[in-house]
Amino acid sequence: MRFNIFGRFFRLSRKDVPKMPKRDKKKSQATRVVDARGGRGKTRVVGVGQTQQDLPVVAWLVIINGTYKGQDYRLDDRKYTIGPTQNEDIVVHDDYLSSPHCAIRYEGGSFYINDLGSKNKTFVNGEPQTEWELIDNDHIKIGQTEMMFKCL
Repeated sequence: MRFNIFGRFFRLSRKDVPKMPKRDKKKSQATRVVDARGGRGKTRVVGVGQTQQDLPVVAWLVIINGTYKGQDYRLDDRKYTIGPTQNEDIVVHDDYLSSPHCAIRYEGGSFYINDLGSKNKTFVNGEPQTEWELIDNDHIKIGQTEMMFKCL
């Protein structure tokens, strides 16, 4: 076999080409980044035999209007309270929010949002809700802050 590289010709025979090591199918693995706090995730090795149920639940809450427009929060299978004080898991400074205002939780394969007795209510897709099962692209409004729920 003859190659031209930058005007120079090289000749290789099959014995000059190193063989690739055989892949051990038992050790084959994939990686997936998992992090619930929106920061840099740690890589978790997921074996080929694992099922979708073994992988972490991931969704995002994206602020589309308000003080924190463009900010997103990565959600997993724990409960998140939302409000204006440092006591909440997701802090949103908005004069129209109660403390805590609402909560998002994962239960039975779905995410739910609950109003926690707030004065100005929690709206999902334009309607006031006390509890609502969230689906991808649901529009949430609390106080003057508007958010979009995104789920994988």
